[in-house]
Amino acid sequence: MNMPRRVLVASLVVAGALSGALVFAAPGALASYGFGGSFGEEGSGPGQFKEPVAVAVDEVAPGVEGDVYVLDRGNDRVEWFSSSGVFVGEFDGSGTPAKSFSSPEAIAIDNSAGPSKGDVYVEDTGHAVIDKFTPSGEYVGQIATGQGGAAFGELVGVSVDQAGEVWVFQRSKEVDNYTSGVTNEFIESREEVFGNAFEGQAAFAVDSEDDLYVSGSGHFEEKASSSGGFLQEFGGAGPSLGAAVDLATGNVYLSEATVVGEFTKESATIDAFGSGHLTGAAGLAVNATNERVYVADSAENSVVFFNQVPQPPAVAGGSSLEITRTSAIVHATVNPEQQSLSACQFQYALQEAQLSSSPSTTECFPGAGEIPPVSSGVTVAALLESLAPNTTYYYRLTATNPTGTSEGATEQLLTLPEPPQVATGEATGVAPYSATINAIVNPNAAGHPAQDDTTYQFQYSTDESFTSQTPVGDAGEGTSPVPVQASLEGLEPDRTYHYRVLAENNNDKTPQQVLGEPRTFTTVATPPVLSGAGIGQVTQSSVVIAATLDPRGLPTRWELQLATSPATLEYRTAGNSSSPEAEAIGVQLENLLPGVTYYYRLTAENPDGTTDTGILTFTTTTTTTTPPATPQTTSPYPSFPLLGIPPDVFPTQTGTIVTTPKSLTNAQKLKNALNACHRKHNKRKRTRCEHEAHKKFPAGKHH
Repeated sequence: MNMPRRVLVASLVVAGALSGALVFAAPGALASYGFGGSFGEEGSGPGQFKEPVAVAVDEVAPGVEGDVYVLDRGNDRVEWFSSSGVFVGEFDGSGTPAKSFSSPEAIAIDNSAGPSKGDVYVEDTGHAVIDKFTPSGEYVGQIATGQGGAAFGELVGVSVDQAGEVWVFQRSKEVDNYTSGVTNEFIESREEVFGNAFEGQAAFAVDSEDDLYVSGSGHFEEKASSSGGFLQEFGGAGPSLGAAVDLATGNVYLSEATVVGEFTKESATIDAFGSGHLTGAAGLAVNATNERVYVADSAENSVVFFNQVPQPPAVAGGSSLEITRTSAIVHATVNPEQQSLSACQFQYALQEAQLSSSPSTTECFPGAGEIPPVSSGVTVAALLESLAPNTTYYYRLTATNPTGTSEGATEQLLTLPEPPQVATGEATGVAPYSATINAIVNPNAAGHPAQDDTTYQFQYSTDESFTSQTPVGDAGEGTSPVPVQASLEGLEPDRTYHYRVLAENNNDKTPQQVLGEPRTFTTVATPPVLSGAGIGQVTQSSVVIAATLDPRGLPTRWELQLATSPATLEYRTAGNSSSPEAEAIGVQLENLLPGVTYYYRLTAENPDGTTDTGILTFTTTTTTTTPPATPQTTSPYPSFPLLGIPPDVFPTQTGTIVTTPKSLTNAQKLKNALNACHRKHNKRKRTRCEHEAHKKFPAGKHH
């Protein structure tokens, strides 16, 4: 099996799943019938009738396949004929316990493959029993009781289903069901299945799904499920005295005095035939093998048969699956109308008019020679190849049998466009908390906005998971590159972000997605800023050193280093801050030596980096007074790692330090922390940050 064949087989499986079957997926044949002939005349001799009221066809008994059994009510007998109407024999119930029939009204034949195949069931109304005979008229037994072993009341119908089970209908509207065995055992009973009261003999039939049909004088046909639920009412304008179901197609036939109506099992009218050939149509039967319909005409004492008029193939439906840029699989159904197909093709073209003049063609699968001459629809498919992308094609199914060629309805399909083209661009405007990412999107298709319109969005994250997405933007349709961008907010400083662009066109069956190549950018770090460093209030033994510190909203540690030589700068004091705004810091140093030049430096560090003022100097003033006996130039101050940021402002130091930054209240710390949450985090993370801040710095308390 080559690849196209495998593809088509899989496609037919999908089509069958959608329609409920694989091959025979379409309704039964919508055939037309024509007059085929008649047989019989009034009388009591062989081949003659006196009020024939029912007819049945034997399709399974060896040697008598297709024989027709006619219930001759006026002569209390059953006659049977060949399928063409040649008299074969008769039986009158003499082998029954009653030794005869009494007003027989209905007849049915078991056409199953079960133990009673070919057996004939006769409804003997006068004796209130169903008598059972072999195809040659030998008595087998009878069904005489219904629910609870009670004797039948007035009988008005008998039928046999596809499995050989027997169904009996009583005037009380009770329906009884029996097994297909040689001895027909009672199965169950249903009461009040049908809603109408029935006058006279009722037409009664059962289909392949065991749905029940009944009709009588004065009302339409009714259909009920085998479980007893009313389904629907349908039929013609007059009373129906005969009902039959074609088990091959499911179509229902009703006799209505002068015509026969053919309906689908859903009650849709297919055909009405027999006008001019029927006067008092009563019971009828269908030969499912050759689709011949037999009608007992009680007014004319004859049996009239109608043959299916040969029809060209019936072509229906049309759908497309698995459409790509250059191919498509198409489906439709063909009914051979009981004839062999000589051709089955799908035609397709760029213009609808070309289907009649110069179409491209491809053979059906299964091929014409593989489709049996059935009277129901067969699903076929074809693979159309070498199509142009983003292009509308017109297609239809054509099929030929000996009667003629039929063309299906014209359908359309639209191939997929080429996928969009994308290129992820550079990030611009990168800041600590924001950036703009760019890309180029080419929709790469035009002419069919319904599927060509292309949308885009960016995906990004701090790793390669790309879990965050920007809102969807529209790049339109066309074949030109379109610059697109998105602004990212709420980023974290000094973080590397991965990003890429995603584009998707608007095809409703198979949207095409394309991802751009991943790229990265790193947000700007936010180290603290020291500015305006200087001195004031210089005396012979003291000085004030001040500066402005901007912590950038992050926890920041600052430190003052001092010495009389730039090579020996050492720690003197330190402090913490996390203010969202710049603030003044200052230290007053005492116990200095007069007339000495000192070197100092301020440093500050937060998680994003370190800054310092550079080495600066000041000189104390001179004096004539005696300096301290032992001026303090060093002090055993604790040494703190720059990144080891304590949670609070450092405590006041001893030695030369006189003043240190003032401790903040809890309310001030909470305010600073909330401001930091706002600046540092996006909306999603900000709520948790604020919660932690309130927890750490309860309102109304001081640290």
